[in-house]
Amino acid sequence: MNSRDIQKIYKDKGLVGLDNIGNTCYMNSIIQALRHTMSLTVFFDNIENVIRVDGHSMSFSKYINKLEIKSDRDVLIAWYILNRKLWSTSKPSINPMKFKHALSTIWMDSIGCNQHDAQECLIKIIDHFHEKLKDDQDISIISASFGFKVQTNVTCPKCSYISKPDHMYYQLSLPIPMSPTELTLEILFHRFFSCDTLDDENLYSCDGCKQQVNASTHLLPISYPRILITHLKRFTNVGKKITTLIKFPLDKLEF
Repeated sequence: MNSRDIQKIYKDKGLVGLDNIGNTCYMNSIIQALRHTMSLTVFFDNIENVIRVDGHSMSFSKYINKLEIKSDRDVLIAWYILNRKLWSTSKPSINPMKFKHALSTIWMDSIGCNQHDAQECLIKIIDHFHEKLKDDQDISIISASFGFKVQTNVTCPKCSYISKPDHMYYQLSLPIPMSPTELTLEILFHRFFSCDTLDDENLYSCDGCKQQVNASTHLLPISYPRILITHLKRFTNVGKKITTLIKFPLDKLEF
């Protein structure tokens, strides 16, 4: 399905809010962001998608009918039902209580009415979706939409041995420096992927010379996501908020 087809199907639909059911603005904002990620919405809206759930291949409709799980006990089913309601209802808002109940089965901290971190909520949801839906090659709609690989080049200053491990990421967490002037998202990207040297509290155990060293590190993106999730780390290790203004373009972002 191309972008024009998607626009025709969902045009003038989905203009609906979510009820706040007790400090749930963190969850509601993530629900709205994910349901407007059209690759996810199209995937879950096509009930005959063949998926692998816990190692078993089946259509999503068969998964719902076979397991007979209540919608407030399974995050995938709860999301499927909530997503369809949000795109079909004529009501001004929807109550997401059943999804919140389902979310609490994989994230105990979400039980109750306390405020939580939206970024942590997002990671809990997409990590769960990926683990439930991934195939034998560890690929899912989540990794296809948000996944990208970063290689870490670690160089030993004594023997010049270079380690090059790579890892899959679904978001980019960018530290924000204290600054009296505004910064741009591109500057944060540059700082994140620039070379750094480990201090004495974070010595690297070199596989070459077998010594603890102040290795230099350099992060390199080796693949890019279709959709980039960026997390701005606005709090220090002691909980102080960093208020530096970060500007970003609405298009043509240089990653």
